[in-house]
Amino acid sequence: METATGDLWRNPITADRRRETAERVRLLLPDAAGVPLERLDPLLHYFASVPERFQDQQAYRRYLDFLTGLHAEQPTDLQRFLESCCGDLDVALSSLDTINAVDWHDDSLDVDEWGKALFIEREVHPGYLRLIEGVYCPLMRLVAHFSRLRRAKSTQGLGLYSIVQELEGTGFAKEAEHYHNVVRNAIAHGGVSYSLRTVKYRDDRGSTEELTFREAVQLFDGLLDACNGIVLALKVFLLSHAGGSYAVPPLMFLPQLRAHTWTPWWQVEGMVQSDVLQGRQLVIYARASTLDYGKVHYSAIMTGVVSEGLFPGYDRYFVAISSEIAPMGWTALDGHKLAAARRRHAETFEEYQSVVENDLVMYMPPRALPRPIAKLETWWGIAVLNWPSIGKHYRSSMGIPELLVRSASIHANGWRCVVNADVVVGDGTEEVDRALVKRCATRIIRAASSHARRATNVADAARHLPLGFAQVAVYRKDHRTRTLRGYGLGSDLICTLRIANIARIKSLDIVGSEIEEVGRIRIAWNRAWLDGELGGGARS
Repeated sequence: METATGDLWRNPITADRRRETAERVRLLLPDAAGVPLERLDPLLHYFASVPERFQDQQAYRRYLDFLTGLHAEQPTDLQRFLESCCGDLDVALSSLDTINAVDWHDDSLDVDEWGKALFIEREVHPGYLRLIEGVYCPLMRLVAHFSRLRRAKSTQGLGLYSIVQELEGTGFAKEAEHYHNVVRNAIAHGGVSYSLRTVKYRDDRGSTEELTFREAVQLFDGLLDACNGIVLALKVFLLSHAGGSYAVPPLMFLPQLRAHTWTPWWQVEGMVQSDVLQGRQLVIYARASTLDYGKVHYSAIMTGVVSEGLFPGYDRYFVAISSEIAPMGWTALDGHKLAAARRRHAETFEEYQSVVENDLVMYMPPRALPRPIAKLETWWGIAVLNWPSIGKHYRSSMGIPELLVRSASIHANGWRCVVNADVVVGDGTEEVDRALVKRCATRIIRAASSHARRATNVADAARHLPLGFAQVAVYRKDHRTRTLRGYGLGSDLICTLRIANIARIKSLDIVGSEIEEVGRIRIAWNRAWLDGELGGGARS
């Protein structure tokens, strides 16, 4: 399956960045070594986006190993099963994508008990139910199906409860724990009540379960992380065997379409299928954010061409264009002519003149953008797009690790300010050891302080005061903000860094820590990290 027809429709703005992204994915995901480079960059969001980057690595490994084993032992059975449930898996991918897209996965939940109860009622419970029914069930049905085959049992009647029961006797018992039958039924049938700090669930048989607010949110988070890990395993497996006989859910290639066609002024948002007089139609929804008609004209046609390469077989490809600065536009492309141009490896624009119906790309901005300004917009977009990559290359050449400030707060204390922050060191491809943290301690505190100041209102005096006290928790792996708030002394906590220029502020070091002074900075090394696998290497 081709992503485009040769270099003619190669995205010149993002091609180099996509190649770098794909190479980074290969470093982060060695299992994808057999996946073609052009198909790898959509997988980066599993390491860069929230909540995908919080995926359950153990669930990922178990599911991928299970699929790999089936491929080696029962390829024909696996082929038939994937073909029969391709539609269900497509719906599962769509549902998971929708749930991942909401903006509250990284909320700290710094609200009162009533606010937490509302959050659970309005967001967590509907999300949990949709995850269970629309994502978890079809994904784990594959495991239960082949588990029953191995036991020479019937594979009929594999509903949700039967699937979970089957999982408990396999290597996926951990994934079975994410399903709570009483919780699911209580949510579905309205048997939920709230007390001061707990949620009470009662199903239609009278069984009850009581969870604290924190446990209820953790139940959803754990299920979501497991689903993201499992879907990543499914994508890696199917992309690694994309040239074979396994049926691939169409939505698996939607992130690739987005990545290939994305520019600072054009973004594909989604797609749906429909039937029209011409036959089967694929509708691609895109958003334009420029006054330059030429950019939209090229991007719209490129989107149609790439869509046909990724999703062949449609009679018509309709690109619906929405914009905040122009009325809704559109263009339609003939699927049969697109397929013919792809098969003959068309290399000139003239060969594509007839694929656009009526040779029309409808987009009418309120005013035309002068060519000099349009060119300036193009160069500015390219500069903004590539600047982060330039900075990353510079930091890498200087041996400076990636720093991600997860949370930072600042307040005034007298004539100086106090900063508290959580910072993650490294991007997953770098080895983080004790020497690296000591070398970058000042930079870490400076990054936390700058982040806190930028997030504070310019009228707040604390933003402009010199630093008097800073306490920064340093982690080797990222977690949700609400998880970091109560993280404790787990092995992902490397140390705390402290600068104390205000003598009246007293703060205890973490329990059992090893203390080290580096200039004005006091480092309290977490014993769990020092004694762990990476910690052992860090001490040597």
